[in-house]
Amino acid sequence: MNELEKFLAEVAALIDAPKEIVKEHRVFYDDKGEIVGQSMIEPHLEGTYIVVTEEEYNNIHRYAKVKDGELKIKVFSPGYKRQLIQGETGFTVVKNHAGILLEHDETYDDTEQYGYRDY
Repeated sequence: MNELEKFLAEVAALIDAPKEIVKEHRVFYDDKGEIVGQSMIEPHLEGTYIVVTEEEYNNIHRYAKVKDGELKIKVFSPGYKRQLIQGETGFTVVKNHAGILLEHDETYDDTEQYGYRDY
C-alpha cells in the first residue's frame, strides 16, 4: 500500500458513513382530532400523531380530522343544492354558453337568461 492509499484509508476511517434517511409520514392532531401539523423525517414535531401513507401525507388537504386513529375525508355539504335553469330573468349569458356571464354594461347580440333554483 503506497502513502496515498494509506492516507485515504485513514481519512475514510475518520469520516462517518452517511446515515440512511428513514421517512415516516406522520400527521399530528390535537385532542379534538383537528390536524395541527405534519412531518416525515427527524426531528419530528412533538405531540399526538398517526402514521399515514405517502399518498395520504401528500393529499392532507382532503382530510378534515383524525378520528379513531384514521384520517377522515372532508365532506362539504351546504345543506341545499342549486340548479341552473334557463328562463326569462336572471343572469344574462352568451347563448349556448351558460358559463360566460355578461355584466350589466356589456352588450352581445346572441344572449339568453339563466337563473337558479335551490332545493
